[in-house]
Amino acid sequence: MRLIIEDDTGRKYLVPLEQDELTIGRHEANHVRLTERNVSRRHCRFLRAGESVFVEDLQSSNGLWVNGSPILGRRQVSPGDRISVGDYLLAVERPPREAAPPETTSTLPKSGGSPGPAGIPIPPFPGKAPRPPDADLDVAIDAPRLVIVGGELPGRVLVLAEKELWLGRSPGADLSIDHRSLAPLHCRIEPVPGGGRRIVRANPSLPLAVNGESCADAVLRPGDTVVVGALPMRMVGPGELVRIPRA
Repeated sequence: MRLIIEDDTGRKYLVPLEQDELTIGRHEANHVRLTERNVSRRHCRFLRAGESVFVEDLQSSNGLWVNGSPILGRRQVSPGDRISVGDYLLAVERPPREAAPPETTSTLPKSGGSPGPAGIPIPPFPGKAPRPPDADLDVAIDAPRLVIVGGELPGRVLVLAEKELWLGRSPGADLSIDHRSLAPLHCRIEPVPGGGRRIVRANPSLPLAVNGESCADAVLRPGDTVVVGALPMRMVGPGELVRIPRA
């Protein structure tokens, strides 16, 4: 089995899926390094169990998409499935020389296998980032998130993990969005009791508004609207359906 990684210019990179575990992310310690800024440091990993292949989200900031639907945790994938990691499109492929084996039932190992080769850097690419395929649908994620609801990036989903997160334009931000209206580190988002999130701007000069009112900090609850820089967003609660519009 092998992994095909494609950017929006059509360039493709072939990565063998020979080891039990292959990690993908922006950090150089990963087996495959994707350097585009909306890829998390440790974004996801592929796991092999016999002839079965699984992909697992590693609490990435911008999410993992399979066939146009965001997923949390682990999911089995097969040749023909489309996997979106940041601005990259991935697919699992069986090389033509490999004959398809008879159908078997495999149990995924509980721990990762042998380490893979040194990290393979894949460079960023120019141009507008493609939207996840088939993105015009209702989806529900079992985690709170911010959804961009207007402007130039409608439908972008930011999953809010249970930890302090920094949102900004910097590639090093936990929630990295390459938008001219954002500071490199624009605001901090942290969990509060009851499932809400406190959002705090990094300094008084940065634009931040919650439910139509400018503020330095506020507690967000599902249904609240927030404008960070010039990006309007809405907080969505765990399991709540949200329409992700097609661009």
